Amino acid sequence: MRFRCNVTNVATFMRLVQAMDRVFKTCTVVLEKDKMRLIHRNESEGGVQVWSQVDVDSIFDDYRIESNSDNKIHLEASTESLLRALRSASDSDEVLVRLVKKGKVPMLAFHISSLSRQGNKMRISQEVPIRLLKPVDVAALTEPMCPEPDVHIVLPRLAAIRTVVDRLRSLGNILQVSASAEGELRIGLASDEVKVETGWKGLKQPEMEIPVEGPARGVMHSVHVQVKSLTKFLSTHAIATTTVACICANHCLILYVYIGSAEHTGGVLTFFIPAHVLDED
Repeated sequence: MRFRCNVTNVATFMRLVQAMDRVFKTCTVVLEKDKMRLIHRNESEGGVQVWSQVDVDSIFDDYRIESNSDNKIHLEASTESLLRALRSASDSDEVLVRLVKKGKVPMLAFHISSLSRQGNKMRISQEVPIRLLKPVDVAALTEPMCPEPDVHIVLPRLAAIRTVVDRLRSLGNILQVSASAEGELRIGLASDEVKVETGWKGLKQPEMEIPVEGPARGVMHSVHVQVKSLTKFLSTHAIATTTVACICANHCLILYVYIGSAEHTGGVLTFFIPAHVLDED
């Protein structure tokens, strides 16, 4: 198993890892011949899953990978350790990453070259301990199967939604998220004691690469989700630029967080939040 590359776009790499770090403290990195994926799936954390994908040539060059698993390498790393290494490389002109072993511990070794304030050449080394995944772990990395969304909508600023959710979380644990083809979004909470709802109108619908049958006009499609799950997603508000929400009514909420614009993205993270099934009285 061999891997080495030069990181040419440290900023985008760091923003992707920052987004993961705001939600989870570890992530799975899948290195392939032409793509890199960052994944986190944990059934014990409200069922929230994050899957991201970025083209290798948008972040790396001189990219070399070899393995007995169809030239793919699956590893798990601490997001904090990855961020520490990437921050060290934020002002560098050369960042070489290699898969190495220190004793019996596999690591990603970052060799960073930069200039000091006096203009002298500096070399910095950062080592990120990793865990190489076993075949049984790799087999479990399956993306959620979801039905065709009932509606797609471009969300308002996540910071604004976060303010609303922070106010609602003291009133209950389950929120209803609803949207329509006319660009209306509602987030609310209803219980025996209280009913509160906040809405936005005039939001855009994204252009889909594959045309889909338009949703019925004038219909609000809804999904109930746990407050803690939605809060995890909203912690990416400082990183996201454009976010698209897809509602699969009574099944799940899918959220695409774009790093950069949706047209010229440096990467995209896909959040899957399962629906909370309400008890029928």
